[in-house]
Amino acid sequence: MRNVAPSLLPIFRSQGQAEILTWLTQNPNAEATITDLARIADVPIATAHREISRFEQAGLVTIRTHGRNRL
Repeated sequence: MRNVAPSLLPIFRSQGQAEILTWLTQNPNAEATITDLARIADVPIATAHREISRFEQAGLVTIRTHGRNRL
């Protein structure tokens, strides 16, 4: 099932993507796991992982690994 883009923010692919990016921009010095971001955006972990990977490829976020967690 495809997510519908938020009507007020047509540049985003989904509400989840907008929620994740909003949190990241409002907390620029904070670190969060992908699980945390999935919970914040109320999306499946796989969706959050995919969006974070896209943000990383675009140079919007930096990811580091700590143990088994990606921050």
